[in-house]
Amino acid sequence: MQPDEDSSGVALRYGGALKRTSLTAPVVFALALLAGAGLSFWRDTFAPSLSDVTHGFPVYYVSARLIVEGRWSERVYDDAWFSAQALSMTDGRRGEVYQVNPPTASLLLLPLAGLSMPTARAAWLWLSLTLAVAAVGLTSSAIGRGRDSVFSAGLLALSFAFAPLREDFRLAQVYSCLLFLLALSFWLLSRNGASAAGVPLGAALVTKLSGAPVWLVLLARREWRVIRAGALAAFGIGLVSVAVTGLGGWIGYVSQLLTHIAEQTWPPVLTFQSTAGFFQHMLVGSAEWNIQPIVHAPELALALSLGISLAALAITFMRAYRSDFEVAFAAAVTLGVVLLPLAEDYHYVLLLLPIAVAASRTLRPPVRGRGLAWLALVVALLAAPWPYAALPDDGWSALLGYPRLYGGWLLWAGLVTDSARREDVPR
Repeated sequence: MQPDEDSSGVALRYGGALKRTSLTAPVVFALALLAGAGLSFWRDTFAPSLSDVTHGFPVYYVSARLIVEGRWSERVYDDAWFSAQALSMTDGRRGEVYQVNPPTASLLLLPLAGLSMPTARAAWLWLSLTLAVAAVGLTSSAIGRGRDSVFSAGLLALSFAFAPLREDFRLAQVYSCLLFLLALSFWLLSRNGASAAGVPLGAALVTKLSGAPVWLVLLARREWRVIRAGALAAFGIGLVSVAVTGLGGWIGYVSQLLTHIAEQTWPPVLTFQSTAGFFQHMLVGSAEWNIQPIVHAPELALALSLGISLAALAITFMRAYRSDFEVAFAAAVTLGVVLLPLAEDYHYVLLLLPIAVAASRTLRPPVRGRGLAWLALVVALLAAPWPYAALPDDGWSALLGYPRLYGGWLLWAGLVTDSARREDVPR
């Protein structure tokens, strides 16, 4: 017979078992939260979108189809002509305009352009779902939370409940793909991937001008190999687009982009949660859009928009040198959204990455109530399905109509404030 264990040994083993059992409660709760958010996402967003025909997706499909048919030219920037092509390919259901997308945006759906539009849309949605989940996993791993099942499950649950992500899938947009590219670069940089990290950054930049402020961070930290690799990747993708679409498309794109910037032609409506749109809305009257501002002061609107944007970029650049890289990267990604002149709901999908960084740092012991309150407010402003587009948009009442923009700027401010407290030096 085996000798009996003494009472102290039994107590230690029993107590350890109880401790391990109690630690599973947060895991169970996080998994239940994930299951509920995932089910809601599938039922309310993903499944209906598989067979829907909305605006957004036809822009990329039609432009890719024009390449396959040999009909892509600078005429894609002629709104009437492109709308006619979209109506033809959607059986008269959707007229679209190519707007100020670069010619490289036409390459996004080129591998699916040989399929019918419904089949291509379903394939794109499944690919987007895979990339979105992968982006969450890469981000968790990059910030050292890859083995933290509670944090990872909670972040994925937040992603499925995130209103901008749902809007991205409802319209079959491309921002889940761009989130993956930024997350992949972020993960490679966290693993000292050096030059390889520049490739997805270059692809995101040349395709949709996404993540542009991140390059300031790389410059501040003298990541020359990453910058070279990113520039080469962007240049290579640009050459591919010239080969399949012609040089005229780039000339038309640059011309239209400069016109938009010079004439500030973005609509000052609540749909666009952008810094420039906010000041345009509040300080510039518009008969075309039936906007009644607080006061008509177009020069002040331009000065405030430009001044705040340049100041934020300068602060991010200066903080990048001495802060943790993950904070600097997150702050730059945030600026890349709030400074876009045409930032719609789905653009804010990219802020899932900086939210993850902010949450990881806020939840580190010792957890402070002020930090939790800030994080909760940021998540509420960015994640909730606010009906801001339906709110009154005249005078002072329009201030209530920019929750995404406020959340983005609040997130950026918290990140750069956090970086100001750090004493780290770059690698």
